[in-house]
Amino acid sequence: MEAFIKERIENWLEGSYDESSKKEIRELLEAGEEKELTDRFYKDLEFGTGGLRGIVGAGTNRMNTYNVRLVTQGLANHLRGRADRKGKPLVIVTFDCRKYSDVFAAEAARVLAANQIQCYLTESLRPTPFLSYCVRQMEADAGIVITASHNPPQYNGYKVYGADGAQVISPEDKQIIQRVRDIAGQDEVKTKPFNEAKQQGLIKYIPTILDENYIRECAETVLAPELFSSGNVDLKLVYTPLHGTGITLVPALFQKLNMKNYFIVSEQEKPDGAFPTVRSPNPEEPEALSMALELGRKEKAELILATDPDGDRVGIAFPDKSGDFILPTGNQIAVLVCYYKLSKLAAKGKDLSRGYITKTIVTTRLLDRIAEYYGVKSFNVLTGFKWIARTMRENEGTLNFIFGGEESYGYLNGDYCRDKDAVGMCGVLAELALYLRQQNQTFDEYLDRIYERFGFFLEEQQSIKLEGQQGEKAIQKLLAEIRKAPPSSLGGSQLESVMDVKQGAVFDAHGEKVIKKLNLPTSPVIGLDYKDDTQVILRPSGTEPKIKFYFGVRKDVPPHQLQQTKIDGREKMKEIQSEFMDMIRKIIKEP
Repeated sequence: MEAFIKERIENWLEGSYDESSKKEIRELLEAGEEKELTDRFYKDLEFGTGGLRGIVGAGTNRMNTYNVRLVTQGLANHLRGRADRKGKPLVIVTFDCRKYSDVFAAEAARVLAANQIQCYLTESLRPTPFLSYCVRQMEADAGIVITASHNPPQYNGYKVYGADGAQVISPEDKQIIQRVRDIAGQDEVKTKPFNEAKQQGLIKYIPTILDENYIRECAETVLAPELFSSGNVDLKLVYTPLHGTGITLVPALFQKLNMKNYFIVSEQEKPDGAFPTVRSPNPEEPEALSMALELGRKEKAELILATDPDGDRVGIAFPDKSGDFILPTGNQIAVLVCYYKLSKLAAKGKDLSRGYITKTIVTTRLLDRIAEYYGVKSFNVLTGFKWIARTMRENEGTLNFIFGGEESYGYLNGDYCRDKDAVGMCGVLAELALYLRQQNQTFDEYLDRIYERFGFFLEEQQSIKLEGQQGEKAIQKLLAEIRKAPPSSLGGSQLESVMDVKQGAVFDAHGEKVIKKLNLPTSPVIGLDYKDDTQVILRPSGTEPKIKFYFGVRKDVPPHQLQQTKIDGREKMKEIQSEFMDMIRKIIKEP
């Protein structure tokens, strides 16, 4: 074990930490768990694309009360030290269903109160987009949500939002982290007893009227309200919150839209941070929807909806003409909703010349094609919805936001908040189901018409988990190797250009000529584009110990040949994935 890690362990054991967490560390020492101890202490938790996130436990690289207090004290110092701040700062705090989420939220509130910062706390768990909405509505200076999104049960996290309701980005995130690093130890963290802070009015609960207002604004994003005008909309729908926060607001939205004919998966209805019925509470995973699919088949549902634990991502399933359920990818859901919205707006004669959509660079390029067709600008940003929110902030008052989406099942359909919102999307997807029923068309048939018009786009993802300090080194080595010598051909196609986000430019295949400059923050992301519209993007995860590989294939669709084009596209996808991943594994295994 390295000397600096031993020193950090000793500091924990000798510091002002509770006896329970010290006992946890002593037991690991006595058991000789050197690898586990190294992982717990070799670094501090840092902000990534999802904020502060880690496994719950004792240690500097773990999610615990002390890291929550430290970050909150850093945030408090940041807010109180801002030159443009007048009066007492205001912060909104909410939390999800995970173990200790309510405890961590209360701890954050205690620290804020001790620093004379007004805190509004949700009385019970709420979806993450509701936090974004409340920050904007209450004109708060910041927001905090305790969540680890769809990560495994052992994880929890802490996300900080700015005054615009979006997750903080550079330079503010770095300023907050620096404030955290300036704190010498736990003795510099201020806390105030919770009940005392409540009595003094420093901690208050968020008014329930904001729940109602949020639901109303979600309902107002539908484009065809006439589809919901009857007293009892008969769309047969199955919904699962996957043991998470969606249960607090999604059914209320259904009621607001006059939807009474819905069924909730009872086994997954109650919030539970252990997520006992799923291996992973992630709507991206087909297994997570197995119970919903079973209920959907039983009730002959027209649409199945599943929201993740903090209610910001949504997955769906829909029946084809034969009644078999199809689970679309996050890219396909984005395409369905974006095309529906733009086509409906165009059909209504809306002026789209000042409209725009925003997507992440790893999200399907089909969205760009659709936007171009309707004369709408499209922005491509780094992974993480905070970058989509940044485009909304930068274009506010000059351009009109229409849709934002990312391949990982996160979407936003209106400007009432500044984060992906599964609650509002449940209403939009229900609207699309009603519209397609009216057209006697299934979701997959609708998607096929889009492919026939714009070309067949296929996207798939793979990832390699590389944990701990050695894993980080392996990821850095891999990126360096690809940057130095990208594969000159893939699946028989020649390399055309290399996008190097770290260097802020797109280069030719030889790395000698800059084709264009990138207007993106620096990030260790590399994109490889080949001559037949084959694409590979490499991106280290900001929230998990893994590196992700995004593969994209595009093919023109000759008249009446869509099914053969799909077969050809899938064969191409298999070929490029196999070839590329073989190369990646060889690099990782090399000394």
